[in-house]
Amino acid sequence: MGSTSHRAGGSAGDSTAECDGEVIVLALEFLKSVGITDVRIDLGNVSYMHALFGSLGLRDEELALVNRKR
Repeated sequence: MGSTSHRAGGSAGDSTAECDGEVIVLALEFLKSVGITDVRIDLGNVSYMHALFGSLGLRDEELALVNRKR
């Protein structure tokens, strides 16, 4: 079975990273609720990724695994 790719964009009227994060979480929760669990999110701005992983308190070794190029 092949993979299917879909793109979507959205905005909640607030330009903060917290609001962006909430929109992403809501989207993931919706997808999970309808049975879609194999999801990949590509963020257009790497600063979101750095803020997210920075807030998790990951060790340097863990950050290195997350940041490696695939």
